[in-house]
Order: sequence, then C-alpha cells, then structure tokens
Amino acid sequence: NILKDLKDFNETFTSVARRYHVSPTSVSTIFDNHVDIGRNPLPEIINFDEVYAFKSEKSKYVCVLLDFKKQIPVDVLPNRKKEYLLNYFQKIPLEERKKVKYACSDMYEVYRDVVHKVFPSCCMLLDYFHLSQDFHRKMNEVRIKVMKGYKDNKASDEYYLLKKFNWLLFKNPEDEDKYGRLFDVERERKYNSHFKSYMNYYDLRKKLLEINNDLTICYSLKLELVDFYSKSTIDNAKVNLENLIRSCIDTNIDEMIAFSNNLINWKQEIINSFTIVGTEYKVEADKGQVVVCNKKVNNAIIENRNKIIKCIKNNANGYTNWSRFRNRVMYVLDPNATFSLEPREK
Repeated sequence: NILKDLKDFNETFTSVARRYHVSPTSVSTIFDNHVDIGRNPLPEIINFDEVYAFKSEKSKYVCVLLDFKKQIPVDVLPNRKKEYLLNYFQKIPLEERKKVKYACSDMYEVYRDVVHKVFPSCCMLLDYFHLSQDFHRKMNEVRIKVMKGYKDNKASDEYYLLKKFNWLLFKNPEDEDKYGRLFDVERERKYNSHFKSYMNYYDLRKKLLEINNDLTICYSLKLELVDFYSKSTIDNAKVNLENLIRSCIDTNIDEMIAFSNNLINWKQEIINSFTIVGTEYKVEADKGQVVVCNKKVNNAIIENRNKIIKCIKNNANGYTNWSRFRNRVMYVLDPNATFSLEPREK
C-alpha cells in the first residue's frame, strides 16, 4: 500500500508515513529497497528538456529525456552538460542509437551538438514554444525601454498602459477567455477609472500600440511569426523563414535584429520542425466533429512532465539523495513502472 500510494506525485514520504502510522524513514527505506527503475529503450522520437529540480555540485538542472509517442520518460539525468551527455549516450550501443529518427529540444545548443554526434540517423527539430518565448523576451525588452522614458511621469497614460496592460502585447488575435475573444471590437466595455471611460481590451491594445512606433513594429512581427507557424509547411518553410528574417532585420530595432540572429542560427532546425510524423484525431468543440490532423513534434508533453517533477520536489521540500529522487520521478511518470515484491540487492 505504501508503494502504491507513492505513485501519486502529490504524496510525500511523510504523508504516506502518517497514513500508515510508520516513520518517514521507514517509508523511504521501503521505497529504496523495492523500487529501482532502469532506463527505457531509446525511442524513434525523443524530447530533450531541463528542469530546475535537483541541485548538485555539478549541475543546477535535471535533464529529462522523453519518448514522444509513448509519453513516458526514457531517463532522468543529474546533469545537462555536454561532456556528461556525450559520455552517457556513447555507452548505449550504436544499433540502439540508430533507431532515433527525430530529436526535439529548446534553444540550448548543447542538445543540438550532442544529437549530431550520438544519433547518426537523427533529424534535429526546434520546439516552437521556446522560439516564441525568445521573441516575447525580446519584445518585452523593447517595452521596458519605452516605459523607462516615462518613469518621471508615472501618472501618465503611457506609463499606466505599459505597466498594467503590457500582457495584451503578448496575446494573439484569436485568443479567447470565458467571455469570448479578447480583442473582439464588440466585446463588453467596462469602466476604466484611469481613463474615466468604458473600454474593452481592443481599445486598450489600440492605445498601447499608439504609444511608440517600435512597439507597433514588434507587434506586427509577432503576428508575422504566428502566421509563419500556422501557414508554413515543410515545402515552403525555408522561403517563409527567410522573409521573416528579412522583416526582423529591416526593423533596425536591436532586439529584433538579435532575434533574427537566433533564427539564422537555428534555421535548419526550425524548418525541420514542420516535418509530419503522423496523424492525430481532434474533436471540434463547437461542431462536435472528429477531425484528422497532421502531427508535428513539439515539447508540450515534456513541459507538462516537468511541472510534475517540480511538484514532486516542492511537495517534499527538495531531495538530497539523487538515486531516490530519480527513481521517484521515473516511478511516477511511467504508468508501467512498478516495484519488486522482494527487496532488491544493493
């Protein structure tokens, strides 16, 4: 019962110990003696990501390897540094490494270098979310720079909008909440005490973009980036990406030029991310119809698993025993992972 309860990531050794009237030390000893999860086989599609969950002398981050299709962890590693990862993968037989066809990660260059060296048949992909996140960071830098120009007049309309409603800059035109589309011009207007008038998000965004031309240009680029990912295919992604890079450079805004450099640096991986690896079925909420969609590789699942790993760490106020932490993560994240009836040999 103790080992079954520890399958739930919300449980801790202390909470389980309290339920069965034993000490937390007894629970951790039972777990250590009966749970030892090995590495899963390398999959056809592998995701790389890191999570701040176990701090050691050698690394602040845990490297998570995920099977994209089965949505289970391949392994959890205590280090994401290049030398460690190369050493880890080179111990795996070459025949198994050849089975990996696609690898997806964020913009951490070590992952790309490692993938090219250890997976001879692999195509490297860049996750869209992290590229979008990088653009938002750059646009936020522009916003902060504009806002600093009004720091001597914090009661101004400009400072108020840039400080309180800056989040509107990072929303897409089709984004919705429980009341409908955020930027619907006909959306209900509510009284704004600062402007002393009734306004909705459409009105506020319009005023926000009128403050500075650089902000307007950045927002237009954001929409161009959204269109690039929604309308491009593996056949035209290269041409569309080159147009996007040119648009960033033509702005003459330092932050957008820096973003264009990232696009150039990760150009092939961005193009590869439009590769179709299968099909998936989705239900349209408004019509209730099942639609067949092309499936692309992304890091959405691994980001979800990272949240669970953080919960395991936070609920326990941190771990100091790496082997115990890794086994707990693998035990929780893999539905097929189980315990041995007899205590394992040390």
